[in-house]
Amino acid sequence: MIGTSSYYGFVAEGYSWTGSHSGIFLAGMPSVTASYDAGYRSDGTVWVANDASDSPIKAFNTSGVLVQYIPGDLVGNAARGVDFDPDGYLWCSNPNTDKLYKISLTTGIGDQPGVTIQPALGCSSNPFQSYTVVQGSGFSAEARIEVFDMSGREVLEAPFGGSFTVGGQAMPAGTYVVRVVDGTTAQGLRLVKL
Repeated sequence: MIGTSSYYGFVAEGYSWTGSHSGIFLAGMPSVTASYDAGYRSDGTVWVANDASDSPIKAFNTSGVLVQYIPGDLVGNAARGVDFDPDGYLWCSNPNTDKLYKISLTTGIGDQPGVTIQPALGCSSNPFQSYTVVQGSGFSAEARIEVFDMSGREVLEAPFGGSFTVGGQAMPAGTYVVRVVDGTTAQGLRLVKL
């Protein structure tokens, strides 16, 4: 906190955008390298503003598994504050555009449609050296994980039960694309092997 001010009986606290938000629940969250704020939804999920421009708000269940995310292009590719109001709207701030966003996760706002949040994939470390754990939820028992190198060659394919360890011992350094395919639905993730 950088200070407080008061006027007409109101007190405002000022905070710096630098640094990170931490807590026991946020420690060790997959897919979050620096977190700035967390909001707790009534369904038990924790929504975290983080430093990933493609998904600056991520939702985790109480086991720490990434379950949903807000795409970066919806909120200007940055978020520093998140919270839920009593009506269930997700509010977030973007320090780069100086805007606040009110997001309905189900019904939309006025004539705007609601945001459709897809199940998301996350990983325990990215980039990684020896291994990384790919995690996701909302997939059926028939889901399969596929890993491709940048030439499009499939280097791994296996059943996906919500969590899969990608071992990097036999993989050369480089960028890889991970896909979890479940019927006609596919979710993807880019991995970097050091």
